[in-house]
Amino acid sequence: STLFAEIETRLDTDPDVRRVALQTVGKSRDKEALPYVRHLSLNDPEVSNRVYALEALDQIAPEENDEIFREALTDPYLPVHLKAADVVVRNKDNKAIGTLQILASSPNPQIRISSGKSLIKLGSKSGFPLLIDELGQSMTTQSPHDNNQSLLELLFEFSGKTFSWEEQLWQKWWIDNEASFDLTATLQARKDYLSFLEAISRQRPSVVLKRLKKLRKQHADYHGLDIKLLPWTKAKARASFDSGKFSVALSLAQLSVTMNGQDADLQALLSEIHFAMKKPDEAIN
Repeated sequence: STLFAEIETRLDTDPDVRRVALQTVGKSRDKEALPYVRHLSLNDPEVSNRVYALEALDQIAPEENDEIFREALTDPYLPVHLKAADVVVRNKDNKAIGTLQILASSPNPQIRISSGKSLIKLGSKSGFPLLIDELGQSMTTQSPHDNNQSLLELLFEFSGKTFSWEEQLWQKWWIDNEASFDLTATLQARKDYLSFLEAISRQRPSVVLKRLKKLRKQHADYHGLDIKLLPWTKAKARASFDSGKFSVALSLAQLSVTMNGQDADLQALLSEIHFAMKKPDEAIN
């Protein structure tokens, strides 16, 4: 590769040349450049170039570079770690589990969280105590309304449970359920709900209702994505009500109650629906 011949002579002096070369060989999928790309992915002194190198490896031959991606997990620069984690999870590289478990002691909390998430996605339950411990640590340094909200949502999604910020409840749940917890089934439920959420904006309320009923029956104990689903089900219930389809609106609103029965807007919508259906005094539990 002509570009990488130039890199060899300018390796320590011109990071921009390396960046352009990495982007170019990634797009061209130039396998002749693999030795240089591998070297730069772990050793380029410009940290952003290590990300470009991993991206190039991912474009050229990710399945031939598992060891490189596993080693890159330990890079202290978060974007490098995140790119490596994305690839090892996508490739279902279970050989990365040991490295990810070691990263539980990383000084970077975002790398610790990413490692816990990756462990769970790879089917390892060892990610749960890592995330639960991180929840406890985060509560000593930040309020629940800061960036740690994403950590809590991760626990929701991967456990199917919703214990809010109560670290002790999460710890008790894990102690009581670690042995019996079916991670495979929970990951499948999460996948099915994410697929549902991806399409929900384009679907009619009646279709949303049908699919949601099926999901609730199929994954009866899973509520990990309720927090993301609720705004949509409320909106679809309101759309049905506004178009005079009171039965669909009522069913969607009732399902929404199972996600958050304390939602004031939802309770107001239920009252409107019942009044329109000539049942103003009926209570929904």
